[in-house]
Amino acid sequence: MKNILQGAALGLILAGFFAANVQAQENLTVKVESAKSFSGAYQVGEDRVEFASSLGRDALVEVSVKVNGATREAAVYLEKGDIQSASERGFSSEEETLMFDAANALAEYLSASREDIESPALMLVGVMDYWSSRTN
Repeated sequence: MKNILQGAALGLILAGFFAANVQAQENLTVKVESAKSFSGAYQVGEDRVEFASSLGRDALVEVSVKVNGATREAAVYLEKGDIQSASERGFSSEEETLMFDAANALAEYLSASREDIESPALMLVGVMDYWSSRTN
């Protein structure tokens, strides 16, 4: 299984490359509730990705991604970076592309942010990157 933490690092690197290539009007909103809770949305035209992550007990990060109304959730152990459990619903190739774009926009935000953003946000980028790179 692909390591989620490697996906987060790759997402941060790719953000710089893809930032200049955005052609449609995009909007990213981010809300940092605490060092353990992070959420936001990414919108391009009519397409929307909503995301959230929070650090729970036993270093388990709960991740939720909603792409145009279709939700997928996962639980990921912070230390290992492996998905512990995930909903079975996959995404269409268009939804995966949108989620990939959202992950890159979020990675760019995180790399430029001066806020104290902790592991749940980075894990979220890694999971989004992992899900968007899988084939249906």
